[in-house]
Amino acid sequence: MSREGTSSIGIAALSPHAGESGMFGQREIDEIVPSVGAARAAGVDARGSFPADTIS
Repeated sequence: MSREGTSSIGIAALSPHAGESGMFGQREIDEIVPSVGAARAAGVDARGSFPADTIS
C-alpha cells in the first residue's frame, strides 16, 4: 500500500465483504467513503474500505 518513505492508512469495512457496493448494506457508502474522501482531501493517503480480513 505504501512506497518506501511514505505512509498510508487502509480503512477496514464495517460490513462483511466491504458491503459489496451496497448489496449488503449502505454503511460503507454512507460513512466510510466520505471519511476516506475527507482524509484524502486533507493530504492523508487513506484508502478503503477493504474487507477486514484482507488488512494486516
